[in-house]
Amino acid sequence: MDEAIEVILPVYNEQELLRFNVLKLRDFLILHDFDFLISIVDNGSLDDTFNIAQNLAAGFSGIRSVKLKTKGRGGALRYRIEKSDCSIVAYMDVDLSADLNYFLVMYNNIRAGNDIAIGSRLIDPSLVTRSCFRSFLSRNYSILVKNMLRLPFFDYQCGFKMFRRRAVLDVLPFVENNNWFFDTELLFYAYRRKLKIKELAIAWDAGQKTKVKIFRTIIEDIRGIVRLKLNDKF
Repeated sequence: MDEAIEVILPVYNEQELLRFNVLKLRDFLILHDFDFLISIVDNGSLDDTFNIAQNLAAGFSGIRSVKLKTKGRGGALRYRIEKSDCSIVAYMDVDLSADLNYFLVMYNNIRAGNDIAIGSRLIDPSLVTRSCFRSFLSRNYSILVKNMLRLPFFDYQCGFKMFRRRAVLDVLPFVENNNWFFDTELLFYAYRRKLKIKELAIAWDAGQKTKVKIFRTIIEDIRGIVRLKLNDKF
C-alpha cells in the first residue's frame, strides 16, 4: 500500500487481550503490505495495560504506546489524530469485534475519494453477532440521531472508522465531547461541512463483555444530541 496509515487503539484496562490482538492487527497490516503505525493510547488504565503496551512498542516495529492521564475514549482519539504524520488515520476497538477484512474495504473507499469511511452494524444485521439489548439500543439511538440532527447514517457509534486526516482536522476543533459521543459529534460536523462520507456494512462479533457504562453513556449521548440540536448553525 502506497499511503501511510495510522491505526489508533484507545485502551482502558485491557491487559488480558492487548498483546494478542495488537499482534494480530500488526500481522494483518504486514500481510496486506500497509505502511502503518499502530498507536496504543492508554487513557487512564489502572491495570498492567500500559506496561504491556510499552513492551509491544519496544519489541515490535510499527507500534507506539502513549499514556494519557485523563480517561476518555474521544480524548484519546483526538490526541493521536492531531499528532499523526499519516495521511490516512483509522481507529478501532482493541477487542477486534470488527472483522479485519473490512479494513481493506474501508481503505479502498478512502482511496476512491471519500473523506471518511464508517463501519455499520445496522445496514446488514445478518453479519452481526451482538446481544439483543445492545442491538435495540443502537437501532433506537440511530432513529433519535436521524430525527433530531438530520443525519442520514445508520450506525454512529461503531468503533471502526477511517478517514483522510487533513479533512477531519478541519472539523475536529468543533467537536467538544471527549468520551463516547465523540463519534456522533464528529460525523455531525463532517456532514455539515459536506465531507464525503461512506457508510459500509461490516461483520461484527461483540462477544459477551463490555466496559461501556451503558446508562451513563445514554445520558451523555442525549445531552450531546440536545446540545448539537440547539446550536446547529449550519
